[in-house]
Amino acid sequence: MASRSGVRQQWVTDLLGGGPVDRAAAARALRYPLDAVHLACTLWPAARMTSFDLVAAVDDVRAHAVSALRARAALVVPTDEYEARLWLALPGPPNASVSPRSSGSAAASASGYLGAPEGSPLHAAFGRPGAGLGGFRTSARQAARIREILGTRLGSGAAAAPLWVHYDQAAPVALMAGNLPAVRDFVTSTLGALAAAGAREAVLRDTLRVFLDRHRGHAATARAMSLHRNSVQYRVHRATALLPRGERDLADDFNVRAALLAVHWLGDAVLATGP
Repeated sequence: MASRSGVRQQWVTDLLGGGPVDRAAAARALRYPLDAVHLACTLWPAARMTSFDLVAAVDDVRAHAVSALRARAALVVPTDEYEARLWLALPGPPNASVSPRSSGSAAASASGYLGAPEGSPLHAAFGRPGAGLGGFRTSARQAARIREILGTRLGSGAAAAPLWVHYDQAAPVALMAGNLPAVRDFVTSTLGALAAAGAREAVLRDTLRVFLDRHRGHAATARAMSLHRNSVQYRVHRATALLPRGERDLADDFNVRAALLAVHWLGDAVLATGP
């Protein structure tokens, strides 16, 4: 088994390297169709577990994803003792319009993206679907970026419950997260006092983020957060008052939304560090 795993790892390394590679030979060795539409995922434990338990958990995710997405095939390649990559060959021709959503599967999360199987002990970071060898590589790179973002978030003290995140959910943050000091400067200058690392500010930031995502609808925000409409109005008012220019910062809210999204995915690592 170790020998076969090593062969798979070598072929995948060659495929991801960007250089010339015998695609037909790689597909035969991996028993995986490289001419398909691919969805890549990185999996790692949410809590301590043995490598044997990890193998079983990854296989559960593979079976769950294949069933929910009706995948043609799946490829699992360990990257180390406690992390693995998973590729899914999605149904349909390579030039078809594709989505990481699970087409109404009961396993899908409320957002429509593929959700974790019940009781899964693993975090999962997904790329976007992509066709052919280019899609195989790009989806894996995107999954790796989401993996880095979640590592930063979890390392900053966020709850370690299993997180399943797709690239589309955090794409803007994935593009900016390579320079955390610059992101922190952007967040603190954009959000002002709302960028403080307190529990009260965290609640206000989350409410304002959902409010702006729901096109400033108080009722829609209340439903999304299971709050009373009046509570949403109060929180939004308090959050807005903490912005550097108050309500004027929401006249064109692009920067505020980007800063709130960065804090949501990167956590305390991009918040104000002191007075």
